[in-house]
Amino acid sequence: MKTDVLVVGAGVAGISAAIWLVDQGFALAPDPRPNFVWLEASHQLGGVLHQVHNPLTQCTPPAANGGDLAARLTGRVAELSLAPCFGTKVLEAAPVPGDPTTIRVDYAHGQVRDSLDAHFLIVATGTARRQLGLPVEQSHLGGGVARSGRAERDRFRGRRVVIVGGGDAALENALLLADVDAQVTLVHRGRSFSARRRFQDAVGVHANITLRLAAQVARVEAPETTDWIEAVVLDSGERIPADGLLVRIGVDAVVPRLPFAPGATGFLTEPLHERILAIGDCACPDFRAVPVAMGQGAAAARTAATVLGLRTR
Repeated sequence: MKTDVLVVGAGVAGISAAIWLVDQGFALAPDPRPNFVWLEASHQLGGVLHQVHNPLTQCTPPAANGGDLAARLTGRVAELSLAPCFGTKVLEAAPVPGDPTTIRVDYAHGQVRDSLDAHFLIVATGTARRQLGLPVEQSHLGGGVARSGRAERDRFRGRRVVIVGGGDAALENALLLADVDAQVTLVHRGRSFSARRRFQDAVGVHANITLRLAAQVARVEAPETTDWIEAVVLDSGERIPADGLLVRIGVDAVVPRLPFAPGATGFLTEPLHERILAIGDCACPDFRAVPVAMGQGAAAARTAATVLGLRTR
């Protein structure tokens, strides 16, 4: 298969790129050219929006949460008769030897592996939350291992919870749970937090929050006979009795294998190739926000049309 533009990812940035490609005169393949192909590894639109449970007040109009915005975007995509090929993961991409104007992309759809050629590649593959690498993070997910302090406040009301991390997400979740009488122990490997000062000031004086700095989780005791955990053991040997665990230690970029080294952070922050453009969260190690991703999607569509000599506006 050959196409003019390939969009990889159906989070906010990928959706924006697809919508704006239509605005620039492209049609979803196999319609007549100029056309584009849209691939998404998961089975739904929205990407990490489905993990955002707080109000998105920076959107216009504001959204109640990430799921609300994902539903709106899904409706807009449907209005344009667009849909990505779900369940398709891009594995690798590189210019065709001897033809720098063509990018060959290897992908997997279920057990089937194949490739396609594109004259422009937009990478919008997003991020994934880091984990501690402990088996309990999968075996007790949705039970003693929380997905979100905000979304699961009632379930952890009055319980003992260990939160791991030192940034905004960790401290904000600690405050949300502590405010519903959860007894929170905040564990951070550093000697100081990186979160905003207002969060640091608030956790420092909250009666329901205990701090453990310069500490790391060594293991989690979690009986197979219950959904809840039993205790978190630190590298110092301290055993903290706990019903729940929430891990907020940052995110990593999720990117296919490319013929260019990512930045030192693993995010695609450096220019890749005239015909390969990374947008959205996978290209933003320091500042990730819905309006940023939307704007980058629009800019990517215009850049693709310009590079291919097909810009209509």
